[in-house]
Amino acid sequence: MSSKMAALCTAALVALGTTIGASPALAFGDHKGVTSEGLSPGSSSSFLHGPIIDDINDAHAWMDNNEGLPPRNVSKDEYHFDDCEFDKSVSTINSRYSSVMTFLQQRRVFHATNEFGKILHTAQDLYSHANWVELGYPRDPRRPEKPEASDLVSFSGTKSAVDSSWTVPKGGSIVASDIILANDDWSPPLGWRIKKHGAGDFQSVLYNSTGVRQGRLLETGKGFLDGECSIPTAGYGGFTHEELNKDSPTNAKYKKARALAELQTANEWCRLVAKAGRADRDGLLLAMLVRPGANPHPANTRCRPVPDFNDAFHHRVTVAVESVQIRNDGDDSGSGEIQLSAAFYDNPQAFHKSVHKENRGGPMSLNTGALVPTKQLPEPMTMCVQRGTSVNWALHGWDNDEIGSEPNSNLFDDKGRFADSLLTGGRAKFSSEASGSLPLAWQDFNVRIRITQGGRC
Repeated sequence: MSSKMAALCTAALVALGTTIGASPALAFGDHKGVTSEGLSPGSSSSFLHGPIIDDINDAHAWMDNNEGLPPRNVSKDEYHFDDCEFDKSVSTINSRYSSVMTFLQQRRVFHATNEFGKILHTAQDLYSHANWVELGYPRDPRRPEKPEASDLVSFSGTKSAVDSSWTVPKGGSIVASDIILANDDWSPPLGWRIKKHGAGDFQSVLYNSTGVRQGRLLETGKGFLDGECSIPTAGYGGFTHEELNKDSPTNAKYKKARALAELQTANEWCRLVAKAGRADRDGLLLAMLVRPGANPHPANTRCRPVPDFNDAFHHRVTVAVESVQIRNDGDDSGSGEIQLSAAFYDNPQAFHKSVHKENRGGPMSLNTGALVPTKQLPEPMTMCVQRGTSVNWALHGWDNDEIGSEPNSNLFDDKGRFADSLLTGGRAKFSSEASGSLPLAWQDFNVRIRITQGGRC
């Protein structure tokens, strides 16, 4: 981040018995805006619930923490794609995805979203801290601030299966066109040389021992006390973090870097849904994170929305909740203040359609064994789907322990004096040709839904 150099200077001065202030690092002005834009397709607000976004933003603040004894988070290269640490940054992202899936398996929703926020932070920093923009991305000069998926770094996996992980080729490998990855542990063969700015500003060119051009280097900035981007065998010192970072709106390349970071953020959401599907936690994720009525399908991503087709191969399917009985009200004494959230969607590995609803009327004072009043059940959910495919319907809930007039008081939240308790439902997967009544017995709910078939879309 932009204050990395200051953080490192501070560490050095503290070691000498001197203390100076250092401001926190803020990419793109702040990561909150990048996250909000990336997760709000065609809307002024994110498709995620407010407390979920708050939790992700808490993770951004943690990643940029510049307090306490070194090494501080803001100075950890692998958290920010700094000092040409491509391999360790990618390993950090992939490791955090494993942690997200573990937390979802344990139904620790806010632990999972906190880890996801850390993933987004590192992924966003790549475009601010590397010279990807200087190397010519986004490629369409007519739409410099409207990138396509093909403009994202190839090793982010956006061209592979939607639930694939990030991968980094070895240093010196081609990552796109004539672009060579200059990882921190890489050196070209003896006799090869690198010409700084050889193809334009911040585009260094690698030549072999006979003078034949090999390609341009993808690199990030080196810190004040680090030299991991330097390649002594080629007589190359690399660029500093201050030279390459596009953290500030005053930088001419800021808007391009931010647009790429926003699109990467949206693609990470698609990856999260797909990975949750592999872990059988897609229902929990989509029911508890997405706002009712929202559109969690960002454009130009692998989970982009698809239009409804009015043909013989597609038809409308409706799921209506007939009854919900509370098996566990989540409260140790007295009744729980129960709220329900449901999601109706297609394949999480091809996540292009979904409907999201909550129970009507807000929190319901219900004891274990009670039935949800009919008038407060979630409204029927209808989706246009392809015949012969599978669809999913999920319901979960929570015991709302912070009812009041605050903005998030009726939302699933882990803040405040009392954290809300998750009530575990489940996910039903059925054919798009199915119809009739379906009973579902889950940990905290007994549910009955009715599936009906409609005409063309």
